[in-house]
Amino acid sequence: MSGGSFGVGKDPMTGSANAALAGLLSAQNRRPGERYTARQGTALGHAGEVSVHYDDANGKTWIGGPSVTIVDGIFRLP
Repeated sequence: MSGGSFGVGKDPMTGSANAALAGLLSAQNRRPGERYTARQGTALGHAGEVSVHYDDANGKTWIGGPSVTIVDGIFRLP
């Protein structure tokens, strides 16, 4: 896999896609439970993992997992 201009490989997990999927599952009443874990990249040799927790008491869905900061900065809008 290409390292890109930052010298790191492809992100093995897509947190934003899993957050959207968690919302879709909730909207369609197809949630697999109060919590679940999604895994990606295992077959490619660089597995990633995201935990999903539906917090019905507060009306929130929590998405979490390990991460590494690659780029940090500030956007300034005119």
